[in-house]
Amino acid sequence: MKMVLALSSLRLTLAGMLALAVGVLVRYFDQASSIAWMVTPQLLLALNLMAAMRVNPVFRAQPALMLFHVCLLAVVLLAAASQLGSLQGRLELTEGQAFSADAVTVLQQGPWHSRERLARMAFEQGSLRVRYNPGLKRSTTESSLVLGGEAGNGEVVLVGDNTPLKMAGYRLYTTSNKGFSAILVWRGVAGEVQAGAVNFPSYPVNDWQQLNNWTSPGGQQLGLELMIENPPDYSQQWVLDSDRAAGALRVAVDGRTLIMKPGDRVQLGDGVLQFVDVRLWMGYAIRFEPLLPWLFGVAVLGVMALAWYFRARLESPLSTINESQGLRVEDRQHAVPVARF
Repeated sequence: MKMVLALSSLRLTLAGMLALAVGVLVRYFDQASSIAWMVTPQLLLALNLMAAMRVNPVFRAQPALMLFHVCLLAVVLLAAASQLGSLQGRLELTEGQAFSADAVTVLQQGPWHSRERLARMAFEQGSLRVRYNPGLKRSTTESSLVLGGEAGNGEVVLVGDNTPLKMAGYRLYTTSNKGFSAILVWRGVAGEVQAGAVNFPSYPVNDWQQLNNWTSPGGQQLGLELMIENPPDYSQQWVLDSDRAAGALRVAVDGRTLIMKPGDRVQLGDGVLQFVDVRLWMGYAIRFEPLLPWLFGVAVLGVMALAWYFRARLESPLSTINESQGLRVEDRQHAVPVARF
């Protein structure tokens, strides 16, 4: 019982809240930090609240107050469990590219999250359309995703900044990062063929430096620069879509500079490099937080319980409760008389 009393201390509550605040700041400024910064204070506060509910008779005397604290306890435990099983990451997909779990850059991942679950997502990047208002003010983003797998069957869905793709418990949102990709094909002397996309910096924020470096399968170090054919007029409304994905590729290799147009090929060492065309790529934020609906539901129930408690207090102002004894004014006939001075 002494241990329970110690766990119910308000000083421990304060210490737990301060530790949680520190954990939030650490995770905010260092996303790669251990999840223990968040989970440990949450579990400490859960123990503190359970102990307080055990030793304080006021909670048991008032159903509404008890229900509120049970909901509060559930919120703390669900928040800790959500952190342990969550994932936050980002990825970039080029038009025509299929989703791969290996392409996801993980920002935060709980120990209960399984990478095998991420592999259940199956879709392909379709067309992109980003509308801009004058002055480089992004308006709306529409990304078409072609769903695959047994549940997809080629269905096309539109995804945006506030309209996610929901699949396998994950939510996928578009971000402000997007730009152009150069589609390249490498043919080795042994007949092997490799195709892929080289993404250039986000456009239009980096329109002045569409540069990237690439190492060919043959080992050559190439400096690539994409020269857009039809740059937009930023003083007018404009749209970033496949119609603007056109241009030439400047290739710097072995001290020489080549200008390649779509379809061109060039011999480079032990292979042939072909510049196929220019496409768009889109950056995404991916999240796995399956307990959020439960957190919302329990939080709503807790607010309702608190409203129930205060409504009872307001409707019966004379039925105040002695916080230490649970004694109502209506029971004054059983209380010790108090002399009036």
